[in-house]
Amino acid sequence: MYCQISQNRLSAVIRALLTVLAILVANAIVPGRAQSRASLTIGGTVSPENSVNFALRSGSLNGAGPKLVGMITEKSNHQLGYHLTLHSAKNSPEITVLYNGLPVNLANGPASLGSAGSRTPLAGHAKALTVSSASPTQDTLVLTITAN
Repeated sequence: MYCQISQNRLSAVIRALLTVLAILVANAIVPGRAQSRASLTIGGTVSPENSVNFALRSGSLNGAGPKLVGMITEKSNHQLGYHLTLHSAKNSPEITVLYNGLPVNLANGPASLGSAGSRTPLAGHAKALTVSSASPTQDTLVLTITAN
């Protein structure tokens, strides 16, 4: 089959193809030649991550006076911060607890250790947990961190 195209029509098609080819070549990325600027669009959701790590100090709690039990590291990536509570299984009045040097009242149930209004640094915030007891006793302390 043989198709006939007028000379004017053929010239117009060739000019259009050459124009498109010129645009493609002009905008092509040439290897070894850096672009002056580029854009990147990203999106997604970062879930709040909160953690409490406890580094136990060696030694006995027996004897008079407060004893450093360990260091607690609070970590949160939540932009609105977090809240920390401490709970005693026994609510024993014989036990005195200091968190970051401040007294904690556990006699009436879970105690608020405070809130932070923003995320922590990557390393977190390390705070001391000190315990003293007037008489030999045993208790379980539970530390809870929640996103604001």
